[in-house]
Amino acid sequence: MVYFKMLTGKKATHVHDCSMLYSPIPLLIFGGNELKPEPACGNRMTVSVDNFVRVSVDAPLGSLLVQARNTMDAYLHEKITKPWVTNWSNPYAGEVKMMNTFILLMTSQ
Repeated sequence: MVYFKMLTGKKATHVHDCSMLYSPIPLLIFGGNELKPEPACGNRMTVSVDNFVRVSVDAPLGSLLVQARNTMDAYLHEKITKPWVTNWSNPYAGEVKMMNTFILLMTSQ
């Protein structure tokens, strides 16, 4: 579970603005300010979001997640600073292929 605020009282704890995460991938792609890969044992690596949330993954997947995060950050920055209409009718356009890949990544388990 990811939450915005947690208040602990004498009798109860209240969690505000919470969501369940069934996969850490959306958190790694969209969460926090910085995604940092760290080497681990063998073919594993640890990927951390703002040095707060740490996820252990296979090294190739970790590298792919860091690259995907950097690509999404650059795309969103460009889309916000220079907005344009996406032509979804051309499935071979680079932007459409990238967005379809992210949709597949976010919806897979």
